Amino acid sequence: MNDSGNAIIRTLTALAVGAIVSAIVLANITVPEDAELQLAGFLTIVFSNAYYLVITWLARRAPWVGYLLLVPNEPTYGTGADHLWAFLRTLIPSIAGYLLALIPESFIVIDPATQTTLVVAIVSTSQGIYYAVLKSLESRAPWLSVLLGGRPSAQPRYIPRHAA
Repeated sequence: MNDSGNAIIRTLTALAVGAIVSAIVLANITVPEDAELQLAGFLTIVFSNAYYLVITWLARRAPWVGYLLLVPNEPTYGTGADHLWAFLRTLIPSIAGYLLALIPESFIVIDPATQTTLVVAIVSTSQGIYYAVLKSLESRAPWLSVLLGGRPSAQPRYIPRHAA
């Protein structure tokens, strides 16, 4: 698979795990109704990015752990700040997804539990779409890297661990 495909799969895997964990946590805690929506978006971002960071950090020590992102190949950016760029390229779409989820929240009136589930789904879906669209366009327009939290020269390359 090409580098764009690897990047999209790894990022979407982290986003899916974050959404699932967020939904499980929210289903098992009591939160004031007025704070539940904001907490849903926040937890989805936190869990998605924490999962990505922990798995990429552990994969540097035990390469097989990379399979928890479905693609074990580790990104390299050609600089010493690989981990920082990888994190930023996951965090920026998370924030964009959260901001996009605030739009329907203001005009969709449904029961709070359903609305919270909807926000978690919108955050995760919009994060994934934001990342996938920009990542696929990035090869044709490198300046779009800025919208992913990187610089044009910070596009990741995926090299199998044993070939690096």
